[in-house]
Amino acid sequence: MVSRLAQKVLESIRRRGFVSRELLAKELGVSVVRIDAALEELRIAGHISYMSLKCDGGCGKCPLQPVCGSPSPGTHTFIVVKKGLGSRPGRH
Repeated sequence: MVSRLAQKVLESIRRRGFVSRELLAKELGVSVVRIDAALEELRIAGHISYMSLKCDGGCGKCPLQPVCGSPSPGTHTFIVVKKGLGSRPGRH
């Protein structure tokens, strides 16, 4: 099980597709440091996986171009690798 913040981060990633840490922080009203902690929590739980990218702004060659659209998104990008957070007691 992951924290409520991590759940909200994962929901936002699924809804938006590509999203920056800064945008997540603004949307959820928390610091980027807390977003980083939630992302790490999701990585450890196996919900996301990090990919290492070197963006040269050549979006036409980038496999993430259809969902990114941002020149130089950074050197680390994550992808969702699990569909759900699992069932929780009392929720179906």
